[in-house]
Order: sequence, then structure tokens, then C-alpha cells
Amino acid sequence: LAALLFRPGYLTREFLAGRRARYLPPVRLYLVLTVAFFLFAAATQPKLEVVNFQAEHPSTSGLLVPKAGETTQQRGDRLCANAGYVGPWAAKIVPLVRQNCRKMVEDGGRHLSEAFLHNLPRAMFVFLPLLAGIMTLLYWRPRHYYVEHLLLLVHNHAFVFLAVMLAWMLNTLLPPVAPWVRFAVSVYFVWYMYRSMRVAYGQGRLLTSGKLVLLAFFYVLFGMFTLVLTSLYSVLTL
Repeated sequence: LAALLFRPGYLTREFLAGRRARYLPPVRLYLVLTVAFFLFAAATQPKLEVVNFQAEHPSTSGLLVPKAGETTQQRGDRLCANAGYVGPWAAKIVPLVRQNCRKMVEDGGRHLSEAFLHNLPRAMFVFLPLLAGIMTLLYWRPRHYYVEHLLLLVHNHAFVFLAVMLAWMLNTLLPPVAPWVRFAVSVYFVWYMYRSMRVAYGQGRLLTSGKLVLLAFFYVLFGMFTLVLTSLYSVLTL
């Protein structure tokens, strides 16, 4: 864990060099920290929002306010009456949308948050291979194997889960320093990714910085795509 936190790219390089006996296998390390992270998030982050209903316009703000004598089920029927979907398989999806909309209204979105946290780790198993594919293109010459990029991403995301948990703990223990902790962690994340790419691939500062910018672009793009699909899947499978 010390190497994971403070030596970017070191564990990946050690694994590829065949020095593996003293370290936890990368996938096992990732799975352990993923489970720990999401359990920790579910237990300590009660403000997690998956869907946020807001109505700031005067003509719609009254919709979210319960009417006198209205039951929870009646409120769900009223709010979800116009919930719809236009696209492929609409005949099958629209009833699911309305049914699950009522469930969200009835339990305040609690089950949706639980479903989202349950599905997000699975989504990461799609997200990481996509990023590894982009890195294969970025490091076309000299040629690297796809698994090298995947291993680096597995280690780096295991680091993120561990660092975020430690930051949350520190923020809880010392609330006044929370803004500084968030800033320091954000800067460290960027440096960590840059340094891990330098250590793992041995390329120059300028070339590595350019590739990091491109990777960051695809990271945000694929990240948004993954979050949207995970949210939709969570809504439709409540």
C-alpha cells in the first residue's frame, strides 16, 4: 500500500519485470480496494445523489410539493404520469420508466442510490478496458502490449480508491482543513498519473505531458458515458 500511494508506476513495472511474489496481484488489489471504497462510501457519504429533482420555475415548483391528503402512491402516480421515453423498444421501456419513477418517489431515491453503488464497480470493468485501448493507440511506438496499459490503469485506480478513502477520513477528523485536502489530493492525482506514465514507459516529459492531456480528454468522455449508462441501467432495473 505504501508503494501504491507514494511510488507511481512502481508496482506495474515490478509486475512486468517478473518480481511479483512479494506483492498482491493487481486485479486482487483492485478488487479489495474497490469493495472497501464502495462500502466506505455507502457508510460515510449519506449525501450521495444519483437523481436530483429540482423545480425552480414557478409553474413547476408546486409539482414536487405533496398535496393535502395525498398518499405516497398517489404522489408517485401524479409525478410520474408523464414520464416517458422516445427511442428503440419504447413499448417495453416506458412502463419500466414509470414503474421505477414511482419507486423513486416512494422511497426518496434510496434504492436507486444503492443500485447505482452496486452497479458502478461493474461498469468500471468496461471503463478501464476502453481507456487501455486509447493508451494502446497513444503508445503505438515503441509498441507495448495491451495488458501493460491495463495493468497501469488497474494500479492507478486502486490508488485513487485508497487515496480518496484516506482523504475522506482526514476530512472527517479535521473538518477545517477539508478544502486544502481536496486541493492537495486533486493536484497529487494529476502528478501521480503523469509520474506513473513516465516510470512505466520511460518517455520524455513533454511527450508524456501531451499524452496525459489526450488521455484526460478520453477519461472525461468515457467517464461521462459510463456514468450515464450506469445511471440509466440502475433506473431501469430497480
